Amino acid sequence: MHDSTETTPIVPKRPSGWFLIGVPVVLGGLIVVGILPKLRERAARVDALAAADRPPLVVVVAVAPAKADVEIALPATARAVESTVLYAKATGFIGTVRVDLGSRVKAGDLLASIEVPERDDELRLAAAHLSEAQKNEKLATAQADRYAALAKNGVVTPQEAESFALKANSQTGSVESNAADLKRLGTLKAYQRVTAPFDGTVVRRLVDRGALVGSGTSALFEIGRVDTLKLLVDVPQSFADAVRAKPDEAAVVQVRGGGSTVGKVVRIADALDLDNHTLRAEIQIPGDKGVLAGMFATVTLHVKRQKPPMVVPSAALLIRKEGPRVWVMDEAGKVTPRGLVLVRDLGKDIEVEPFAEANAAKEATGLRAGERVVLHPPDELTPGSKVETKAQ
Repeated sequence: MHDSTETTPIVPKRPSGWFLIGVPVVLGGLIVVGILPKLRERAARVDALAAADRPPLVVVVAVAPAKADVEIALPATARAVESTVLYAKATGFIGTVRVDLGSRVKAGDLLASIEVPERDDELRLAAAHLSEAQKNEKLATAQADRYAALAKNGVVTPQEAESFALKANSQTGSVESNAADLKRLGTLKAYQRVTAPFDGTVVRRLVDRGALVGSGTSALFEIGRVDTLKLLVDVPQSFADAVRAKPDEAAVVQVRGGGSTVGKVVRIADALDLDNHTLRAEIQIPGDKGVLAGMFATVTLHVKRQKPPMVVPSAALLIRKEGPRVWVMDEAGKVTPRGLVLVRDLGKDIEVEPFAEANAAKEATGLRAGERVVLHPPDELTPGSKVETKAQ
């Protein structure tokens, strides 16, 4: 039996045009997504390595010497040129007070009196003892003279004459002792008068009439000589030699909230204070120039330094455990650390001591004029590092 069904051959379809275009696009996208980030990462690594090998960019400035002639302003307090607190030298009650706050006094003027009633009784008793001793001395001396004459004529023995001579000497000693006691009591009596030790003004009255005062423990008055005022200033060590070179230097005294006057340096200590390493200087001004004792003031001194320090920007300073330092750049562009000795802080700038050569005991310190220092030095700097400069 014959099958009349015919078999039709299957012909494969040809890909469409969109398929032929899409495949390359997808492949290209995959390549871009997978390769480009790696290329960028590789380029970044190359740039980072190049940057690591490049010397750091820094700003440098040249060091310059400070001015030789400078003015320094120092705080001070105006004080009386002479001032003292008077204490009671006797124990008793205040009887009279003859001065008050602001009273002008002369040396020796009576300021107050202290009443000690028992002292008068002691004086009268001491005077009576002295009178009795003087009378006994007179009688004993007469007896000694008489027995001495009798012994010379052989009427009495020499031993009896010597006995009366010893009694006379004892009476003479009693007179001297009683006289000394009377003088002592008289001195204590004088202490009951409180007098001014020098011409001045009563700046404090610390006692009233009737008050009980004790010897050496009770303050009565404070006397000050305010016709001349003194101001004590502590000159920094870096200016000590310059101030000592001109001991009679004029000083401008500016009172806070007031005017100014001109004084003179009259005394200078020849040694620095061991606690703060400053030199004490005394300036005196007239007391009638609108300045009162106790006022705060600023003293301005004009000094000329023989060896001016170097001026360094504060931005170049590094504080390390070894002390303050800066990075100094040489002609080859390499930096080295240099220790400093600070002189004065000017805020934006700092004065430091000039260059000092190294020795067996210490390294070189300080700076020379014209040397270049690094501003805002980066942390990665090490001794011998090479740097490149850039504009500030």
